[in-house]
Amino acid sequence: MNKELKKDILDWLIENEYLFNRVNNCVEHFREYIYDKNGNFLKYGIGSKTHDFIVAADKLLYKEEF
Repeated sequence: MNKELKKDILDWLIENEYLFNRVNNCVEHFREYIYDKNGNFLKYGIGSKTHDFIVAADKLLYKEEF
């Protein structure tokens, strides 16, 4: 993942802090970086890394326990 995509994801999560199902909506928003046209993860682990980054970033930003 490049730094610009990471920043875009973090910005999106911050801007949509109070959105219901924030992670699912973020995944949908960045769908083209995660899934191919058939709905499978992109090859070479790129799609799953992007998905995992979204989940981890949301936990980092909003989970109250560490």
